[in-house]
Amino acid sequence: MRRALVLVALAACGDDGALSVDGGPGDGSGDGSPGCDRAPAAADRTRYVVVARPYDASGTGANVYEVLSLSADGTLAQMTPATLFTLGGRASFGTIPFTPDGKVGFVAFNEGGKIGVFSIAADGTPTVIDPGFDGAGYPAAISVSSDGDTLYIVDRNTRNNGGGIYAATIQCDGTLTDRGLVTAARSPVGIAFRSSTAVIGARDLLDHEVLGDEVHLASLGATATRIAGGDAFGDDDQVMSQFALSADASTVFIGDGNAAGVNRVGIATITDSTVAFAATLTDIVDPGGIAVSPFGNVAIVSAAQGNRIFQLDKTGANNTWRKVEVTTTGGNPQIPADMVSLDRGMLRGHVWISENTSVRHVRFTQAGTVEDLGSLAFGAGLQNIPGAIGVTP
Repeated sequence: MRRALVLVALAACGDDGALSVDGGPGDGSGDGSPGCDRAPAAADRTRYVVVARPYDASGTGANVYEVLSLSADGTLAQMTPATLFTLGGRASFGTIPFTPDGKVGFVAFNEGGKIGVFSIAADGTPTVIDPGFDGAGYPAAISVSSDGDTLYIVDRNTRNNGGGIYAATIQCDGTLTDRGLVTAARSPVGIAFRSSTAVIGARDLLDHEVLGDEVHLASLGATATRIAGGDAFGDDDQVMSQFALSADASTVFIGDGNAAGVNRVGIATITDSTVAFAATLTDIVDPGGIAVSPFGNVAIVSAAQGNRIFQLDKTGANNTWRKVEVTTTGGNPQIPADMVSLDRGMLRGHVWISENTSVRHVRFTQAGTVEDLGSLAFGAGLQNIPGAIGVTP
């Protein structure tokens, strides 16, 4: 149950950690490394948010993307004139990862199984590097390793249809070189890293084809090896839609968007060699995106079809997990979906959420709360519905 096309009649109201599906420090991706200099840019500078514009005014699919400016103090704005570019496919949902220097971005298209590659100059000017890279995997989610040398590609198909984690080397000019299948899996949802150990959300992984474990720990050396696994839901009725790892790499969050079941978020705790069920939080209709706080064991999840954003934390009775609705400005969010965040500089803990005709800005506080900072509204019209979203790190 992902975000559907919505007819808009009125203007809408307007220090690094392991995040989402991104590789964390020491993720062991060096076997394809070209050794490029991708040192992060200044922590406080003008950054850029890139959003897909997946519809034209008639509602027909479009392969247009827009670059928005993001000042060091967090002000998000459209550039004048609007800075638009096209790729070889459209992305009505998903996140757009970048290399650590913020210069090269990647978009998984929602149809066709290809990945668009582009660069962003210091002044925000986009340049298309590859309109549609066609590798071995069929990308549903993608992430960049912490050293910027590897693009991990999550193919959410079943094992018999090619499901698994694939990889491509990111060359110094931003082009991709296919490295093929890293590890076979059934319906994987995402990958993150706990030091050099891969943390993978999937129905099964490698030679472990028994249902029941949704979180797996693996070594992705020359020969991929499953270390351990465990449950995040307590049953096998989930259709996994989102995946995130806490900043301290101890907690996994998995969204369940099963259209025929109870939508929810499953939570598991992990160590270097164990996975343990922690909680299941229900009534989160269509989990569209998950982001984690750099300040503690707190996360937010968007309920796309429920028009809500929820905070998840361990302040329930007896230190149990609970959910609480985030108070937003201007009424309820409208179809909040994918989200991206920053974890260094003045904007550490800030999050941007793709919504219906707008981008919402929220932030995690050091006190363990979530504060809504308002939205950038694009105006009425189908052409103003954003899709996939990314922010230069």
